[in-house]
Amino acid sequence: MESTWRRKICHWMFETGKAFELAKDTVGCAIHFMDQYLSVLSVDKIMLQLLSMVCMYVASKMHESQPISMDEMDLLSQRKFSRQDICAVESKLLQVLGWRLTPPTSFTFARDFIQILDIPDKHELETQVLDFLQDVTGDLASLRFKNSSIGISAVQVVWNARRLRKPSTVVKDAIHSLKLNTVPLLSKTLWQLPPTNRKLILMTTFL
Repeated sequence: MESTWRRKICHWMFETGKAFELAKDTVGCAIHFMDQYLSVLSVDKIMLQLLSMVCMYVASKMHESQPISMDEMDLLSQRKFSRQDICAVESKLLQVLGWRLTPPTSFTFARDFIQILDIPDKHELETQVLDFLQDVTGDLASLRFKNSSIGISAVQVVWNARRLRKPSTVVKDAIHSLKLNTVPLLSKTLWQLPPTNRKLILMTTFL
């Protein structure tokens, strides 16, 4: 998949997730499903649209109390794909995934890592980290790294941005205690990936 198409399809998936009130973790899981499928099979742009919808559909059934329904899939596809098409791709996706439907994504790693930090404003940090990961996930370069490294590195990047005026080693110390040696280098890489949310982090923190 070309980098521009990946960013477009990931953006569409997050916007669709927002419309259906899905958690960012769920959308992150759907994108993971898509990546696993595309690592095995090639698709054209039309098939990519169907695949992305089916990944959202499957992820929502696994991780949401109110998943996307088949009627909503009909509306989402604008009747371009039949229910038979949707079910066929779903069956193929499950086969490719080997029914491993609860993968540890960068979003879940980040959320879990934040919970072990001894800080007072976990919810605010989590919100900004997940927003940052939304941009990172859309970048093709993110596929070169492990989800665990991306998730924890994103926490470090956002934390450092929030603490530019008041340095703190709480995240660095936690990373060191877990012996995550690859995180500092990846954090520098993530800082260079998506400029949009990096600026947003700085603005919301200091304005």
